[in-house]
Amino acid sequence: MLSLSNNRFQGTIPHELGHLSRLHFLRLYLNKFSGVIPSNISGCFNLKEIGLSENELVGSIPKEISFLSKLTFLSLFYNKLNGGIPPFLGNLTSMEVFSSTNQVDSATEKGKTQSLFSAETDLEAAKKL
Repeated sequence: MLSLSNNRFQGTIPHELGHLSRLHFLRLYLNKFSGVIPSNISGCFNLKEIGLSENELVGSIPKEISFLSKLTFLSLFYNKLNGGIPPFLGNLTSMEVFSSTNQVDSATEKGKTQSLFSAETDLEAAKKL
């Protein structure tokens, strides 16, 4: 387990994390990580839980996350991610919890939250694609 939550860390998530193949739990909540989610996170093929909520991450959810066949929990809320829930998350048959917040750029819908129930519903729909 790597738990570095609530430490005010800044900068990008180090790509070296992708080399931790034995890692089961990655918890980086409540920091100020910016940039994109590293695509080489798929190198952590034993990951069961990824917690990246309450950071300043941008971009979309990388497709490489779909290679994490043991992943049961993915939490991304309160970031600045875009692109919605990608269909490839439906390939993660072990996924039990997916939590996210959509950051909308429109002047009328700032920070629209997608509830866990809605995200799970969308995830189930993605699994059927």
